[in-house]
Amino acid sequence: MKGPSETVIRKALLRAHAEIERYEVARSLETLQAVTTPRALIQQVLPGLVGTAGTAGSAWARAGTQLASLYRRYPLASSAVVGLLGRSRMSRVFRVAGVALAIFKAVGMARRGGRGG
Repeated sequence: MKGPSETVIRKALLRAHAEIERYEVARSLETLQAVTTPRALIQQVLPGLVGTAGTAGSAWARAGTQLASLYRRYPLASSAVVGLLGRSRMSRVFRVAGVALAIFKAVGMARRGGRGG
């Protein structure tokens, strides 16, 4: 059986451990808040647009390339976005972008002799 001093020490250790965990959770929340600001999210998805030097045209070209990459990587998510937008102007933009990407891929495949890539 444990003595009273051992129980007191055990409780103190548990409280200290809980305090450390609370501190770590608070730090993680601060980091999460910093990473999920709109600016940080845009910079993660479109790194050339936010906070970089260079011409605006090259930034938009990189953004277009990045969006095309996301569209190719996540076709189901892209389709879901178009479906959620319904008949708005943005859905038309996504449809036109999808058709343009499909034509671009078809031309690229034709140039490579029909090999997929």
